[in-house]
Amino acid sequence: MLDTQVTVIGGGPGGSAAAKKCAEQGLKTLLLEKKKLPREKICAAMLFMDVTVRQVKQEFGEIPSNAFADPPYLYGDGILHGLGPDIKMKICGGRKTPSILRSRFDYWLNEKARDKGVEIRDEARVTSITEERDSYIVEVEKEGKRQKLKSGFIIGADGATSMVRSYLYPDLKPRFTQCYQEWYEGDIERLYNLDRKVSHAFLPLEAGLPMEPTAMFQKGDHFVLDTDTKMGKAKELMAAGKRVIKNCGIDLHEPARKGAALIPSLYKELFSGTFVPARGNILLVGDAGGLLVPITGEGIGTAMMSGFSAAAAIVRAVESGGEAEKYYLENIDDMLSKFKQIYSLAPKFRENSTKGLEAWMSVMDEVWDLTDILF
Repeated sequence: MLDTQVTVIGGGPGGSAAAKKCAEQGLKTLLLEKKKLPREKICAAMLFMDVTVRQVKQEFGEIPSNAFADPPYLYGDGILHGLGPDIKMKICGGRKTPSILRSRFDYWLNEKARDKGVEIRDEARVTSITEERDSYIVEVEKEGKRQKLKSGFIIGADGATSMVRSYLYPDLKPRFTQCYQEWYEGDIERLYNLDRKVSHAFLPLEAGLPMEPTAMFQKGDHFVLDTDTKMGKAKELMAAGKRVIKNCGIDLHEPARKGAALIPSLYKELFSGTFVPARGNILLVGDAGGLLVPITGEGIGTAMMSGFSAAAAIVRAVESGGEAEKYYLENIDDMLSKFKQIYSLAPKFRENSTKGLEAWMSVMDEVWDLTDILF
């Protein structure tokens, strides 16, 4: 007898979306999160795509005010500093973008899932998965004790370094980029006379460094410096960005905290079929499945989209008696097709990054415009 029909591993937006939809369809659903909830997450924490805002409202309701940052929206174009006169640069198609606090937003999604009947266990680390003839045994460690749970389906929503993905593909070696952040106390408008309702960017043009800006944006009573780049370059790029900031007459104090997160890059494997984010009745969503928008790295919306797709696939599998893998791959085929179209701009992005500011900004506009059209 099964302990639970569906085990969702990971308590982020993709995990909550999948768990909620499964429970709504009458499936006994357990969500396991290795950290204590609510938990922090290194992330720009902005809902970059309109489809994300729509699906949150449709499936979960209005975002509560305490889950928004202050300011709750960043408006229109960002501002690029340090290269002479300030330059407007398109971010998210130039529209206003909800800015959230991930710990509160994610926890709100958790509680919405719980309201639908999902059992949630935090500080519960999955240590192993083994397959039986018609089910899976998930071993969980919590408070020093281990428990084995029998589950019919598993949804891996456990992020960039997914344990579930490693179980399915022990020899897969994903490539990663890195997001590095520093959080500072204070308000950029009061301290530096910078508009707190837009994102600011500082682009170092130094030999040996990728053309990637250091972003600065307000989050409540802190402001954040954020840079995303290839592994091993994040702190170097941040230091270069801070030199540009200093040259703009901005003297930073010591950060209140720092943090980093990995961003998986599995597009080549996804498109070639050497990596498939499902096997049997185990499905991978969001970062675990490499399902992020290429180039921009937007992941909240695609995590939720893939989470809903995984739940729908499991419902069909239960009804048909077949495996969920087939239905899930059908469900995300359109998303992967859109990813391919955006990823086709990657060579142009790399080439234009060597041609100077105007060429780089041009291809970034093209990426955002295409993302808006497709999603």
